[in-house]
Amino acid sequence: MYADKAIAELYLFGDEIMIFKDTSNNSLLCDLEDKQLVKLTREISRKFTSERLHIEDYTKNEELVSAYSWFYLPTNKHKLGSLLGQIPSKISDVLFKMTFIDFGCGPGTFSWALADYLRYLDKECPNLVLIDSSPTMLKQARKIHANDYSDVQIINFFSTAPIEPVKNSFLFFGHSLNEMNFDSFLKTFKTIKPLAVAFIEPGTRDSFGQITKVRNYLIKAGYSNEYPCPTNGECPAAKAGDWCHQLELPNYQESVLRKCQMNGLDRRSFPMITHLY
Repeated sequence: MYADKAIAELYLFGDEIMIFKDTSNNSLLCDLEDKQLVKLTREISRKFTSERLHIEDYTKNEELVSAYSWFYLPTNKHKLGSLLGQIPSKISDVLFKMTFIDFGCGPGTFSWALADYLRYLDKECPNLVLIDSSPTMLKQARKIHANDYSDVQIINFFSTAPIEPVKNSFLFFGHSLNEMNFDSFLKTFKTIKPLAVAFIEPGTRDSFGQITKVRNYLIKAGYSNEYPCPTNGECPAAKAGDWCHQLELPNYQESVLRKCQMNGLDRRSFPMITHLY
């Protein structure tokens, strides 16, 4: 059930009017043909599955980062739409006025998704802070900004987290919390002191265990769980020794569907764990 009619219309039909931009080849770090991009994307896919021990290696290589941005960036954008489409506008309107801190931003996937979303609503994009330890990823994020999002005026790129609190901030982790230990999260959280925190992480039992630990900490710290749980009480799934996740079924524009077909990779459903506090 969607939070309100306007958001439901946006989320159900937005893709037909290209609410989430595809990534064009001229926004990539390397000038590569589609055939080369497909080969590189399949290499990244192997790293995400059978070669996870060396998963971070691709973030140092400009060709692999280009391939990631070409394929995974436009398909992952929809996950943020799923979160924002489920929360009431009285909450999202407040979030949209906060500084958005995209921690572990990669090529800026979720920052650009937020910009797309707000562009559709004819709302001004807030201050964006993109943080990633990979210089190559930040270089790619800068190029996408210059080519596709030059109208987003207030933006900062950093290789490390802020060393002092960020006023009126929304701290966001997109596929980055699962790569951190709890102490690293705690250090970042306590330094930034955000008003809101959200995660979009893989829909796995391991991710659920880590996010449950973060959930318990945030609730004890006085935050309220706005999504997906209707209560700040003990998680019933965790209590029962079970786990839960959400499922996103994106409806892509033709250019993204073509990329999925070329790669032979099914991105039509996403098991994910999404929380907002």
